[in-house]
Amino acid sequence: MKPILLLLGVAIELLWLAPVCAQEPAPLRIGVVFPFTGKQVRQAQLGKAGIELALAEYPEFNPQIFYEDDQSNAKNAVTAFGKLNALNKVEVVFTMGSPSAMAVLPLANRAKIVLMSMV
Repeated sequence: MKPILLLLGVAIELLWLAPVCAQEPAPLRIGVVFPFTGKQVRQAQLGKAGIELALAEYPEFNPQIFYEDDQSNAKNAVTAFGKLNALNKVEVVFTMGSPSAMAVLPLANRAKIVLMSMV
């Protein structure tokens, strides 16, 4: 009798977990803080083109990407990061330039968000 109850318990547990295990993982949420206006607009355009090229090469990856303009200004980068963190709940942030990266780094560490900088 006990083996049947154990087997029944395992079967019920598997049926309960099946919908959870079958769900697709949520797409990765990536924030991009580039100087889309200002002195380094060309580098930002090239960086965005590189991101789009990588996504075209790996269509199965399919992340959600959120773009913000920091105008090559560290204060604006901090504001953009705050928006990406609070509103978009990003898991990774790309920045361009050392001043932006250095301004955002402590915030990214505190929020446990991966920061990648294109210097």
